[in-house]
Amino acid sequence: MRNGIAIFALLTLALLCEPTMAQDKTTGTIKGKIRVETGTPGGVAVVIREGEREIGTVVTAKNGDFVVSKLKPGLYGLTFRKPGL
Repeated sequence: MRNGIAIFALLTLALLCEPTMAQDKTTGTIKGKIRVETGTPGGVAVVIREGEREIGTVVTAKNGDFVVSKLKPGLYGLTFRKPGL
């Protein structure tokens, strides 16, 4: 009986530790939401810049949400582009 409890405790501890080991602390994420007075916030190109250099682009969802993942630590600028806005 004691072995069963010990195994259960070890398995529980292993399951609790797994999410913390899976986190990558060497990269970051930028999340945001575009809001517009007229038109739709979907389809806005979000250009990610490091200094003057463009390093990536993501496009907003229908509701204006966007996520930029796997960014190395540093300073970034964002430019938003959509014809008509």
